[in-house]
Amino acid sequence: SAGPLSPSSEHAAAPAPATAAATAAPVADSSATTASRDGIMADLAWRGLVDDATSPVLATHLDSASRVLYAGFDPTAPSLHVGNLLMIVALLRFRAYGHRPLALVGGATGAIGDPSGRSSERPALDAGVLAANKQRIRDQLLGVFRTAEHNMRRHGALPSPAAAVGAAGKDKVEEGGVPAAEEGGVEVVDNLDWYRELSLLDFLSDVGRYARVGAMVAKESVKKRLQSDEGISFTEFAYQLLQAHDFSHLHAARGCTLQLGGSDQWGNITAGIDLIRRKTQTAAAAAAERPKASEPSRKRSTATATAAPPPADPAFGLTLPLITTSTGEKFGKSAGNA
Repeated sequence: SAGPLSPSSEHAAAPAPATAAATAAPVADSSATTASRDGIMADLAWRGLVDDATSPVLATHLDSASRVLYAGFDPTAPSLHVGNLLMIVALLRFRAYGHRPLALVGGATGAIGDPSGRSSERPALDAGVLAANKQRIRDQLLGVFRTAEHNMRRHGALPSPAAAVGAAGKDKVEEGGVPAAEEGGVEVVDNLDWYRELSLLDFLSDVGRYARVGAMVAKESVKKRLQSDEGISFTEFAYQLLQAHDFSHLHAARGCTLQLGGSDQWGNITAGIDLIRRKTQTAAAAAAERPKASEPSRKRSTATATAAPPPADPAFGLTLPLITTSTGEKFGKSAGNA
């Protein structure tokens, strides 16, 4: 049976719960399927879907404009399972609020497997098996999202993005950033598309130079494995850099500012946020030091001094509770209990 879906005490307090009006709403009421005025974070909290957030201003970020966000699904088995249910529900709730969710199928990262929450290394998958798993999970996700999209449209649960995020974000939605949703609403992407042509040297130059080994070793999933008899391979140790690069790539290419994950994904999510922040700060510093060729020399110091600083929170993370067995073990494909 599934364990309780209570907020984790491992991190800082989760965002504030829903308002009294939202809490009092009966499950059968139409407000349970449509976007409410309280915002997406209040909606998720009311449903018990909030474990922790990386910033107290996440709710404001989400309510101010339509945002791109993503959650990952690694194809380590040929099917989705009950442990994926909450993540799928959360993506659909964001869709109902006019945001643009992406479901990332790990065609590249699935070859390694995430060590989070595991006491031993995942068995390596044959390339053919991995490709077949990826296609089946992609098809399952598309089927779920298309059916949900049809039903939400049928019941009027898909307001326009501008209306969903409120008047404050209307101009930002209309100016771009989030294109109109394609069939299925939630788009399915594959990280193999950007890893296929990426060489090791390019990866080390673009990602490795920003990584700090001390921070990587401090991740809870890594510390537990280092203290075990089996230890951890370099392959699994480096997994957090791959997931961080996924977030960074989607941030640069798609304007993605939020990653969703289970509560065991906190370390991987924050690794991505740290990578985005470091790259954003580096780019801002380079831009500030690069005067325009046509600019008079006497004005360069002023232009450098007034350069806009990078945003304090260029990206965010939101973790959801895990569905667990009666003994508290996470439901997982490779764990064989899902």
